[in-house]
Amino acid sequence: MQGIWVELLNPKTILFFASFIPQFVDLSLGNVTTQMLILGMLVPLTAIPSDLIVSLSGGVMVNTLRRSTVAHRTLDFLAAAVLIGIGAHLVLT
Repeated sequence: MQGIWVELLNPKTILFFASFIPQFVDLSLGNVTTQMLILGMLVPLTAIPSDLIVSLSGGVMVNTLRRSTVAHRTLDFLAAAVLIGIGAHLVLT
C-alpha cells in the first residue's frame, strides 16, 4: 500500500499523466473522463508485468551471486575500477 501511495502522490507521475495522456483523448469518442481513466489504467497494467519480471530475475541473480566467490571478487574489482576511473577523471579535468 505504501508503494501505491508513493506512486500516486509522486509529482513525476502526476506530470506524466497531465502531459502525456491528454493527447490520446478524442472528444468525438465520448466521455473524456472515461477515456482518461481507461488510458490511465493501461500504464500500470503494462508496467506491473515488466516490474515483476525484473524483480524476480533480480532475486535469482542476487541468490546466484551470493553463493559465488568468483562473482564477489569480480564485482569488487569492477567497483574499484569504476571508482578509480571516476577519481582519475576528476583529477584530470
